[in-house]
Amino acid sequence: MTLLKLFPCPTRAQNEATSFDVIAASFYFLSLYEESVTTERDAFDRFPHNVGLLGRREEWDRPVVAEYAFYLKHRLESKGRNVPMEDRFAGRPFAVALTHDVDYLRKWTIGIAYREIVRMFLINDPNCGFEARLNRLRDFLKAVYPSQDPYRNSLNLQLEIEKRFGVTATYFLKTGKSNKRDRYYKPSDPFLTKWRQQALDAGMELGFHPSFETYLDTGMWEREKAVFIREYGMMPASSRQHYLRYSHPGTLHILERAGIKYDSTLGHAAREGYRNGMVHPFLLFDFDANRVSPVWEVPLHVMDGTFVSYRKYNPETSLLRIRHFIGQASRWHGALTLLFHNVCADKWDYPGWTDIFEDSIRTALERGAFVGSVRDVVSAWIPAPYHESSDILVKEIG
Repeated sequence: MTLLKLFPCPTRAQNEATSFDVIAASFYFLSLYEESVTTERDAFDRFPHNVGLLGRREEWDRPVVAEYAFYLKHRLESKGRNVPMEDRFAGRPFAVALTHDVDYLRKWTIGIAYREIVRMFLINDPNCGFEARLNRLRDFLKAVYPSQDPYRNSLNLQLEIEKRFGVTATYFLKTGKSNKRDRYYKPSDPFLTKWRQQALDAGMELGFHPSFETYLDTGMWEREKAVFIREYGMMPASSRQHYLRYSHPGTLHILERAGIKYDSTLGHAAREGYRNGMVHPFLLFDFDANRVSPVWEVPLHVMDGTFVSYRKYNPETSLLRIRHFIGQASRWHGALTLLFHNVCADKWDYPGWTDIFEDSIRTALERGAFVGSVRDVVSAWIPAPYHESSDILVKEIG
């Protein structure tokens, strides 16, 4: 594939210099420049997937910054410089960051009850046979008992699978509600309290999942974080905004003030792929302060909701797409971020997704990946002296 050559520059002599500025082109994507200067947004005030340069070219599957990095590596090695890029993730050639947004603890709500009883069963909105509708209604009515709720069962199932494979993951937990698109659950819920301890004992990371309206509201963000610290007994290192709402650099300023080390919001809900052309963790850039931020971005590439709600993929196609992105991460020695909500045990709305989840982990491990939480992937990626704080690295860059 031909390199995407932005910012052309004159060459002094043939084969002596590149015909474009590789560093400037990389910075164009990694700095979120497009999102900073473009005012177009979708219905949820998000940067649309089809507005940026890669979106207009329909090249969401293209990790263009990795292409630049390998091009530069080749140029340097042709001059006798050794540029090792393999085995960067704790001795593994690439990584997969496993993440889960825990948006809800119960499927049984008034809204979903209306959908299941009135729309699905009585009106027959899915246009299927009576027996199938009756079986679906029976399963839903069973969910009135917490032990039968598919969302709770999904949390237990995902944790069990991860423990069996010997990998870790980040579970992003909510503590607040600011919009009808938030589903509030009590951090002190007995089920969650028991499950949370099991997750911590297994080495999982508990991340913070701020509510819908927090992405530009510092006070609201801090209040919800305070609840997280009080109820869960820890300061979150990682966060991901609900509905992937992120406004640059306003949201970044909130993350910095809150002391967040790792963000994993930057993906497109409507389209799988590379929002910033990046398949590695990277430090965000603050245009207002004209400086590198200490916040690491672990970009989101693949989300179950994208395939089910936006792309309308069947399980087979969804699995093939995930395998495709695992292959790309392997090729570019990068870090693929996957998001599975706690819905895999819901056989009606997410049929086949337990198998997809297991296959994703198995495929990554068979290809030699380091599979872990956001925290663990970044710790494996960056040099050891910078594990505790990225401030040292920021000072060296600056």
